[in-house]
Amino acid sequence: MSPLTARPLPALTRLAGLIIAALLAVVGLWVPGAATVPAQAAPGDAECTSPDCDSVLVAELSEDLESYLRARGSPEHASAAALSVSLPGEETSVDVSAGTMQFRGSAPVPADSVWQIGSNTKAFTSVLLLQLEAEGRLSIEDTVGRWLPQYPQWRDVTIRRLLNMTSGIPTYDEQSAFLADYAADPFVRFSKERLVGYVADLPATSGYGYSNTNYILAEMIIERVTGDSYRDELYERIVEPLGLSDLDYRPHLYPRLIVSRQPAGYLYFNQVPEFSRMVGRDVSRDTVSWGRGAGGILSTMSDLTRWAWACTPASCCLRSSSSS
Repeated sequence: MSPLTARPLPALTRLAGLIIAALLAVVGLWVPGAATVPAQAAPGDAECTSPDCDSVLVAELSEDLESYLRARGSPEHASAAALSVSLPGEETSVDVSAGTMQFRGSAPVPADSVWQIGSNTKAFTSVLLLQLEAEGRLSIEDTVGRWLPQYPQWRDVTIRRLLNMTSGIPTYDEQSAFLADYAADPFVRFSKERLVGYVADLPATSGYGYSNTNYILAEMIIERVTGDSYRDELYERIVEPLGLSDLDYRPHLYPRLIVSRQPAGYLYFNQVPEFSRMVGRDVSRDTVSWGRGAGGILSTMSDLTRWAWACTPASCCLRSSSSS
């Protein structure tokens, strides 16, 4: 799954002046020789939780998703999509889904399905650090050397540079050793230290460079400062105060009760030699320990929209936990 910035959907285009938050998720599939992808929204798939919600809007959004899957499902290897829209003055979102839980399956994707939100997890990690700064427990100008002295090679890298991807620290998930280890056992539990270890001896990069390693180090700093686990801090500071009952984080495998609501997602990295034997395999139930604070959260689209609202200036999720 990867949240996408897609071409404008017709209903969204017409409502551009009204919509405050709109989030789209699409499940990617490897589909050998498929001409079309079934795109169907069973009765009840489009859930409108607001009493004032316009049923016409719900119908149009459902048709938009189905049209998207009919047109782009095969070339983009997608069998399911979900959309959450939040309107001004409404306390609840309009949540719509289309497609099936598995490729060529018959079970429709419900509006309350959960999705791997990928690198949107990084925003949660960043907010945790900024809340700690608001409490005076750290500064984003603090260095890795202050909080993680076990990595002297990065002792002068600031937290700010970790968060804005200018640290010069390579990303572990592009290293052959990591890719081979994951392919050998997709259910292995990667520790934070193991992930960082894949790049610990590599030369620094220059300028901007997207690196998941930055956010594993950020996760480690959160745990060092608080003495608590990343998951405990995430729930205490964000998930529980915001009532995100359908957002979850696990550092390894998700329980069956949760993944039963998650559409299948099939690996399609056919340009990665280490993954050659995994192409076409459903990897949605594999370990998420490789992503952790860089990409390990699962959520409904509705809760992700609620989170987006919480991070507006009016809501200010950056306040310290004691004041929020």
